[in-house]
Amino acid sequence: MKTKLYSPDIECDSCIKVLTRAFNNLQGIENFHFNKNEIEVEFDESLITKDNIVSAIQNKGYRVFDDVFNKKSIKQRTKDFIINKSKYKVEYKMIKYIILSFVFLSIINLSILKYTNTFDTHLSWIFYLTISIAFLSGAMWHYKTYHTQFTCMLGMMIGMTIGMQTGMMIGAIIGITNGFFYGATIGMILGSLVGVYTGNCCGIMGVIEGLMAGIMGGTMGAMITVMMFYDNIYIFMPIYFILNLIILIGFSYMLYEEVVENNNNLTVKNINFSNYFSWTLALNIILILIIYIAPKSIYMG
Repeated sequence: MKTKLYSPDIECDSCIKVLTRAFNNLQGIENFHFNKNEIEVEFDESLITKDNIVSAIQNKGYRVFDDVFNKKSIKQRTKDFIINKSKYKVEYKMIKYIILSFVFLSIINLSILKYTNTFDTHLSWIFYLTISIAFLSGAMWHYKTYHTQFTCMLGMMIGMTIGMQTGMMIGAIIGITNGFFYGATIGMILGSLVGVYTGNCCGIMGVIEGLMAGIMGGTMGAMITVMMFYDNIYIFMPIYFILNLIILIGFSYMLYEEVVENNNNLTVKNINFSNYFSWTLALNIILILIIYIAPKSIYMG
């Protein structure tokens, strides 16, 4: 018997190699052919069923359909997001958690500023730190809430994106308050840890991609703000952070579209706000301590 299946997640030769190995381990597969997002399979019905083939593909992290899967445009997705709230209940909870964490962290950090009498020197940078932690924690929560098998290409994108943005945002803040050495070091370490942690979902390739992204993001973030410190930094920073936040929003958009939508091999974890915020608060306290305790570069005033 011959059947044609469609998978929007087959994006490169590595995907084809993964599925080829899976098919070669199935008894009853007589022939198969890949053509873009299409898979043509010939099989012996007495040895294997179509459902077995579909399950084998899904177990490797690929969505599979009987018909062509058409992705929504950004306009269609936005409209769907506004109208079908129950469909995006995890994403709405993520937005709620980001807002709540930003409010609570702001109260805590403003109290620290008042206690240390550093409103004039640190207010802007602590504000950007609070935004960074709230959005990065929200993106991590979004990723960890969904449990499924990730494809190699997607796993590398996840590790690279979160690792890079962590390094770019945190490195930039520590760089502007304490200098290039501490900014690059802290941004690089934190970005690499996050990149490895998230990229690990697809094995060693994702780990390496996340590690490289963290190293680059941490050093680049600190370098950018140190270089811009005496050159319109207060105009530069809002633009810099808006673009970084757009990337994080795009990450969650990608995660839903490439992993969640129409994925039958997916479970949702219940990570409540108290557990989520405890890690967020711990990160905030550690970074605040670094800002206040770590030595300042002579070039940062």
